[in-house]
Amino acid sequence: MDSVSERMSLNEANEPVSPETYSFGMFTLRRMFQILGIIFSRGVSVLFLALICLMALLEQYLAYNVGVIPSGFYKVLGDKNFTQFWYHVLKAVLLILAICFVLSCKTYILNVFYVTSREILTEKLHLMYFTRNKFYVLNTMKYDFTDNPDQRITQDVDKFTKQFSTVIGPFVIAPFTISYYSYNCYQTTGWIGPVAVFAVFLISVIINKVLIKPIMALVIKQEKCEGFFRFKHMHVRSNAESIAFQDANIAEMARSEYKLLDLIKTQQMLYLKQFSLNVAVNIFSYMGSIVSYLILAYPIFTGKYDDKTPSELSALISVNAFVAIYLISCFSSLINISTNISELGGLAHRICEILDTLKDADNVIDEELLRNSRMKLKPRNTGKTSIHVLFSC
Repeated sequence: MDSVSERMSLNEANEPVSPETYSFGMFTLRRMFQILGIIFSRGVSVLFLALICLMALLEQYLAYNVGVIPSGFYKVLGDKNFTQFWYHVLKAVLLILAICFVLSCKTYILNVFYVTSREILTEKLHLMYFTRNKFYVLNTMKYDFTDNPDQRITQDVDKFTKQFSTVIGPFVIAPFTISYYSYNCYQTTGWIGPVAVFAVFLISVIINKVLIKPIMALVIKQEKCEGFFRFKHMHVRSNAESIAFQDANIAEMARSEYKLLDLIKTQQMLYLKQFSLNVAVNIFSYMGSIVSYLILAYPIFTGKYDDKTPSELSALISVNAFVAIYLISCFSSLINISTNISELGGLAHRICEILDTLKDADNVIDEELLRNSRMKLKPRNTGKTSIHVLFSC
């Protein structure tokens, strides 16, 4: 790495990234859909998505049946029904075994989907990267525009597909579970139950969106600093002999320390911003249990269940509590992945930057070929003058 490239790397790493440029908005969503369009361009990815949806629906069906098990126990224990008690024990064991198997299948499918999506996205980048020697354009002529393309193709793609495989599960099943449990919550508590849950979720979304904005910019800068720090050590390894002969070890150590300090500073800023986001996420997660009891208290204190016996009321409260808590947990699962979404957005920007640069590299190569062809077609000047011989009679 020459001195010019070294200075370009240092300047690029120290440039502040504007939060407005990489805020989580329509621009980020368009870039995410651009990457997802590549991943789901093959039928195998669509098949995995269908399997994930199927496993998620089975999980929710079994989770509901497992969740209402305590209400059955309250009823049979209150009635002292010995036969029904053992029936519920057998039913509970079978349901637990079934949901454990479904959860394991879902985890395996998500892991295979992660590997497959990484393969598809990396192969697409490889095809664009090595066609017409674009790797040369990115690593020389375009070095100041797209930092460390090797890191983007290897590490950033891996991190993006891994994060996406963790968030796709809650997202694909969320519309079904929220609709189902909102209806059940309305049936038991009236309109106040779903409205209260939606209001809490809306407030949390607004707060989290504000907190995510600076995190995405810092994620992008952290990945840049990681790439420059790794590249510096690769430069030392490749030029170890010349550095030793020139006694440049102190200078190289100073440059390496400079890159390390810049990386550490960026990471500390990132974790400080994530701290505030985690506080907000945890507050809304734990406040959900209090909201569920407030929802349950409304029909009880208004006398809606005064005609129930104590055992029937205990079973009914258990079912209603499960419905309200599970509806809140559906929203909480979406809130809890806010940190993953912020990292996913930052990685999407870095991957789309190299995708756009590889597309622009075609124009650069065409201009270079056109310039070379014009130089070849230009008449050569040999330096010789024509000699006209005149014959006179």
